[in-house]
Amino acid sequence: MSRVNNVDVGQLRRTIADTVTSPALARRTQRIQGEWLLTEDGPLFRSKVSVAGGEVALESDMPTNLGGSGSRVGTMYYVYYGLAANYAFFFAAQAALLGIQLQRLGVTIEIPMDFTQVYGLGKSPIIQEVRFTLSVKSPAPMEQLREAERLALERCPAIYALTTPVKVSSHLEVGDS
Repeated sequence: MSRVNNVDVGQLRRTIADTVTSPALARRTQRIQGEWLLTEDGPLFRSKVSVAGGEVALESDMPTNLGGSGSRVGTMYYVYYGLAANYAFFFAAQAALLGIQLQRLGVTIEIPMDFTQVYGLGKSPIIQEVRFTLSVKSPAPMEQLREAERLALERCPAIYALTTPVKVSSHLEVGDS
């Protein structure tokens, strides 16, 4: 099957079918390892991420209001970009699986923030809300587009991470590593 909405629907359907017969295929641990950089005039953090085609280097800084130099994308922008891109992908993929052809798909994410807690000045929630707007052009009826939206909200790992409490742990290793 060809690509629909720039999603390889045939590969996606094969993966789903393989997972039905071998449920362990659905489980994996994602891992990112990076380094905080102690040199001035550059990024604060660097990591390499493995992808099917090799490795991709990621670098980040922090905005000046948080003590960074603003020389690279701030870390939270990677989070917001990941949320927007992941949600857009899952909408496009669910639409493709439903046979919906998209002519355009845009996503806007808005996140009102209160930095009081970040600065140690109070306990106001840092993130008040996360708002997504999907801008879609498609000949499909609104009912089908709403179904693709419902499935994307239900199946998107980024949305899951936002809406479901997840155990967070930290292990401190001191010494030469």
